Amino acid sequence: MKEKRIDLIMKEVGKYGIVSVGDLMKKLAVTRMTICRDLKLLEEAGLLKRIHGGAVRNDDLKLVELTHLQKKKR
Repeated sequence: MKEKRIDLIMKEVGKYGIVSVGDLMKKLAVTRMTICRDLKLLEEAGLLKRIHGGAVRNDDLKLVELTHLQKKKR
């Protein structure tokens, strides 16, 4: 069940760039505390950024693997 919630949250934030706790509560039929725990977990994993009342997409994520030369320069 938790995996389904996480998947839906990530799809929503990916699609819209922002999600609200209230909307997620309605879509997933769970409590505010459940959504807040899920958002905290996702923020700790670096997948999104929590804001007051919801979360936003983490645009700092690097989705492209660095090339060997780029890694070597670091």
